[in-house]
Amino acid sequence: MKYAWWCVVLVACASGGPSGRGDGGGGRDDAGADAGVRTDGSTDAPSTGDCASARDGTPCNADDDGCTMDLCRAGACVVESEADCDDGASCTIDTCRSTGSMTFMCDREVTGGCFLDGECVASGTVNPAATCQSCDPAMPTTWSESTGSCDDGDACTEDDACTDGNCVGTPIVDDYEGNETRATAHSLGSVSDGADYPRGTVLGTLFPTGDVDWYRFRDNDELFGSIFPRAEIVDIPSGLNFDLCVFVSCVDGSSVSVTCRAGAAASVDGLPGCCSRSASNSSENVRIDNDCSGGSDDSVDVFVRVENVGPEATCAQSYRLRWGDD
Repeated sequence: MKYAWWCVVLVACASGGPSGRGDGGGGRDDAGADAGVRTDGSTDAPSTGDCASARDGTPCNADDDGCTMDLCRAGACVVESEADCDDGASCTIDTCRSTGSMTFMCDREVTGGCFLDGECVASGTVNPAATCQSCDPAMPTTWSESTGSCDDGDACTEDDACTDGNCVGTPIVDDYEGNETRATAHSLGSVSDGADYPRGTVLGTLFPTGDVDWYRFRDNDELFGSIFPRAEIVDIPSGLNFDLCVFVSCVDGSSVSVTCRAGAAASVDGLPGCCSRSASNSSENVRIDNDCSGGSDDSVDVFVRVENVGPEATCAQSYRLRWGDD
């Protein structure tokens, strides 16, 4: 398959400019021109094939073949040399194609593999700048899109695969995703107000960027018990800053009043609760004293939110959530 690759080179029949070059200022480089040599001092361009009044080295047309470098010599238009289309590559055959009496194009035929970025490339070679592009001899002058597995170089992605010429991986997330909203909060189970604290522990991550983790559990109010829903996050990685909020809703549907034994009053979607927003990577702790207006049963559904308010975290930077009734 042949591919035209150089732009058309157009040479005007005009005498040299102030620099003294005999190439008339045209786009074709006539290396054999004798700079500054004139026959009669004329600055007028010769008619096609007429070099009587032109200086030596002025481009002209001797044979209506754009692939020949025709120049005025001693008043005559002569063929000096052939256009040089050789790109010096071992995997190409380069030929000149005349497109007019004084214009031409260089055609290149790739004879094996690909010719990419000025170099011969073997079939199947991966583009060093893009792992999902490779040499396909069917398209020898452009990098072709690859398929299959790849490596995007990101330790926080898995199942990397080539997609539209790019290596795309799936973010590595914790076992509780997706739990980005209260409606999709991950259920941790239940606890009674007589149980030891903590009831359980979660090892979670806030990755990728923008991830917010929601959890929920039911805190059952036993007869003659005292209900105090609690959650805390510990082991926050150095340099990060995570916030913790806990909200409650009465199981019997009645309204609830909240006192923050640890944390500061807050609310979300009409649910009251408390938030802990310590600086840097200090541990966060929330403990709630709640009362439901429906009667003696203060059982509540507890919603826990963990979010990153500091620098971006990676999949390897986990936090530990403790939850229960205390």
